[in-house]
Amino acid sequence: VIEDFYDMGLPPPGLPFPGTNVCRPHDNVCFFIDASPVDMLSVFSLDKLFLVLAALLTETHVAIVGPNFSLISRVVLSLLAMISPFEWQHILIPVLPHDLIEVLASPTPYFCGVHSSQIPQLEKVAIENITVVQLTESGKCSNVTIYPDTATPQRLPKTKFPSALRTKLQVMSVNRKNTSARKLMQAFTDYYADMLGDVGSSAFSETATIARHNQYHKPFFEALFRTQQIELLKREMADKFRDNSWVDDAFMVASVRGHSKAYTPSQLAMANSPRGGGGIGVLRRFGGSCERAAVVCESDVGEEDCEMIERNRSLSRTSASSTPTPNHNNPSQVSY
Repeated sequence: VIEDFYDMGLPPPGLPFPGTNVCRPHDNVCFFIDASPVDMLSVFSLDKLFLVLAALLTETHVAIVGPNFSLISRVVLSLLAMISPFEWQHILIPVLPHDLIEVLASPTPYFCGVHSSQIPQLEKVAIENITVVQLTESGKCSNVTIYPDTATPQRLPKTKFPSALRTKLQVMSVNRKNTSARKLMQAFTDYYADMLGDVGSSAFSETATIARHNQYHKPFFEALFRTQQIELLKREMADKFRDNSWVDDAFMVASVRGHSKAYTPSQLAMANSPRGGGGIGVLRRFGGSCERAAVVCESDVGEEDCEMIERNRSLSRTSASSTPTPNHNNPSQVSY
């Protein structure tokens, strides 16, 4: 079984491996098994949540302080999932051991979980600047403190989308039981794409990006453009554009749609294909070869789509030796 899985091609996010009921997770939902992004809507107020996310995006020192290890690690991993498509590149310790408390004096950016019992030791560590998130026994964020007091906290910049993001998150907070991690992450994906969607294009300019936003947010963008996360994102987007795998990336599809002037006509056409883009590939079979016909947007996948995927989950990648009857008017959803 392990050998069979090893030889299988990787299906698009959300689709099963050929001949199995095992689905590949959606890349922008979460990167860690213990992450619970939706739960963060009950842990944080929106203002505090945006404050912490801005600290992570600008790669500052961030510590989550709480009364139990399970809560601390869950918050740490969930917040990391919420900055997707950015990936934390520095020290990450979901639960900081007692004898490693001196790590918090490191000049390198870090994201650590600290037990409340370690606060006396924490106060003795020479820390130049840090964002401290205090969690209560009930699992709520009681305070987000920036040290030193003279430091100006970074905040997520306002674009044309943040009011929509805030509205969506408020609705999800009220209706949390019916909110999926997928919908939550799509809301953040749309926001990040609106804020930095042209970052993968040849026309991208840091100066132009800063200029089109309120100058109040200039320090945020200057800090963001100095991070390793933004450099990694640029490289990954360039690689995906080269092999056209970007059509399975929700962030990149949203970026092309929202910044059409920054991308080529062919890229815009692929992003605006009949079913959208960003998650589930739709292939059309032509006598033994597979051609990408359209891409299904994650937010557009409904119950009928899921039922179709379920019915066709056993279909594998069309092999070069297969000779199916061509049917140009009936595309089949298959893994590839």
